[in-house]
Formats: sequence, C-alpha cells, structure tokens
Amino acid sequence: RTALFGPTVVSKNVAALVDPNVRGRVIFTAVLLYSDGNGYALSEFGLQMFNGDLYAMSTRGVITKDADSQLTFIWRSTIL
Repeated sequence: RTALFGPTVVSKNVAALVDPNVRGRVIFTAVLLYSDGNGYALSEFGLQMFNGDLYAMSTRGVITKDADSQLTFIWRSTIL
C-alpha cells in the first residue's frame, strides 16, 4: 500500500525513540491535542516517512474526535 484508504484529515509530527530495553525496537509517539481534528471520525492511522512513503498503517474502530479529547498514539516497531 502506498496510502491510507481515506483522505488525510489530520497530520502530526511523530517523536521517535529507540527503546533502551528491547534491541531493535523503535517507539513512535504522536499526540492529537484537544484542538486537533475535532469533528472527524478517525479509523486509519499511518506512519509516513519524510519522503512521503507510507512506513506502516493501522485500521481500527472509529474514534470520533472532539474538543474534550486528547489522543496519544504509541506505535512500537521492531526491526529484526
């Protein structure tokens, strides 16, 4: 796959951290603040590389984002 199934409605920077406890694991974290993405039904999430290629994606049940919610996404990837 080269893209998500639906349109991109929110795009956030991701913090990457090498896990000091597990060899080859990287932890990616992104936060949707209270003011981000309100009113959208979110069901797909992806990690996009700097060059625009999609590194990974996930599809899940719908989360309807509103101003009362802040969402933190943590994605763990182990490279063998």
